[in-house]
Amino acid sequence: MYTSREIFIKLLQSGLWNQPLLSSFDPLKVKWDEVYNMSMKQSVWGVVTDAINNLPAECQPPIKLQQQMNYLLSRNRTNHARLNDTLVKIVSMLYDNGISPVLLKGQGMATYYHDPTLRCCGDIDLYIGLENYDSACKIAKQFGEEKESIESTKHYHFMHNGVAIELHRIAEQLPGRRYNNSFQKWTKEMLTADSCRRLKFAEADVLVPPADFEVLYIFNHAFHHFLNGGVGLRQLCDWTLALDKYNGIIDLQMLENNLNKFGLMRGWKLFGCIATDVIGLPKDKFPFYDSSYLSKSEKVLNMIFNEGNFGFHAPERGKRPDGYIAGKWHTFKNTHRRYLLLINSLPSEVIRAWKSYISVGLLQLVKDKLNK
Repeated sequence: MYTSREIFIKLLQSGLWNQPLLSSFDPLKVKWDEVYNMSMKQSVWGVVTDAINNLPAECQPPIKLQQQMNYLLSRNRTNHARLNDTLVKIVSMLYDNGISPVLLKGQGMATYYHDPTLRCCGDIDLYIGLENYDSACKIAKQFGEEKESIESTKHYHFMHNGVAIELHRIAEQLPGRRYNNSFQKWTKEMLTADSCRRLKFAEADVLVPPADFEVLYIFNHAFHHFLNGGVGLRQLCDWTLALDKYNGIIDLQMLENNLNKFGLMRGWKLFGCIATDVIGLPKDKFPFYDSSYLSKSEKVLNMIFNEGNFGFHAPERGKRPDGYIAGKWHTFKNTHRRYLLLINSLPSEVIRAWKSYISVGLLQLVKDKLNK
């Protein structure tokens, strides 16, 4: 008899790879509420719903639950349409002003799924770069902000038509000055209009990163979310599907050099065990697979299941209290506790992340106080 987690993983693999579920099970013995909750916590309920819809009739869950999941999938498809429409509008406006943004993550990732609307959608991230960042932010203010904007060291965040949009001055910031400087230089070289690919969204050609940048960037984004608060299986599914799509296309020597240069190789191998042994990517399609990381990956996987997407469901996280100082202190304690939990598995990565967290946090505190 399969556990709820095992059935969830089988359904995730079935929906992700668009393959029928080969294992049979008695639906009356399945704790469908647990499977449903796992899919929600990991933000992969669209993929799981698709798999459930393709089960033989005798294996399907109670009709009420299936109707609920299909209702959520229908809403997600509506949200995808709204995001794509908003993406075309903001990109076209930037193009008209001589700025060529690059779509990061999000709707670009959705194209790796056999049905893009199965991916639970979020916000729109556009890389602008330092040179055109201020001009892009001015244009964004004409785009009809609906809520007060927020600016960080990395991006400018605003809302339009219920969609969160982030304009990035930098694609990502790596912990550790040496690693970050190397990454910023590489990003600037890779995210040029000539290097990027183009995806068609309605009437707009949208720039997206080249494959060699994409697979490393998606991993790095997920890995550092994991280090600093938590990550869900949705982000790892994005990365896994990208690796599958670009198998045989990625420059493996460049990838190996960059993973070492940016201090990411250990995290890459650790997450690689989850991409292959859990999500279902064939091992020969994963660059630098290392089975010696299997035991550590099991600990990481347990944390992912416990904490859910971005760590939002972690029981120990608790409710963030009201008040600026109280809220910051609450986040600091949780982050510090997490670093202590991970330091044995990822010592140098955690130390760099902790130093970066303190320095970036202090800068943000000063900026917030000055803006009051």
